[in-house]
Amino acid sequence: MANQVDASLSQLYISTDRDRERERERERNVIIERERERERERERECVLQIPVRPFRHDEYERFIRAAYPYYSACFSMVYFVPSLIFFLLVK
Repeated sequence: MANQVDASLSQLYISTDRDRERERERERNVIIERERERERERERECVLQIPVRPFRHDEYERFIRAAYPYYSACFSMVYFVPSLIFFLLVK
């Protein structure tokens, strides 16, 4: 009889340990799911807060660095063409 009681108690302890472990696993899963949901919410907020619109005409930089070769070509033509015409007419 004592063996049966000991066996049933040990079985009860094992089942309660299993239940506790399952409960801990559920809690971990809930925490992980909450974190994932928060991350998704942050991603949605980031996507929703970024306005995408073209620049207005007065929002561009005055001189764009990538256009310096075009600026130099323009100014060289401004000075080259009149000087060429002058030298051709004087000759």
